[in-house]
Amino acid sequence: MRPMKARKGFDCLEFKRLAQTEIYDEIKALTPAQQIEYSTAKRPAARWADGGR
Repeated sequence: MRPMKARKGFDCLEFKRLAQTEIYDEIKALTPAQQIEYSTAKRPAARWADGGR
């Protein structure tokens, strides 16, 4: 009997990397104070917040 092959579906780590890269690109030019404001401000959900749907 052969073992079942796992199918690659949702890749949690890749999803996390993409979200972190997007956030980094948005804040890389901000000062530390602006970064704090960015992370605490109410803003519309980013496109990755809903699972990329």
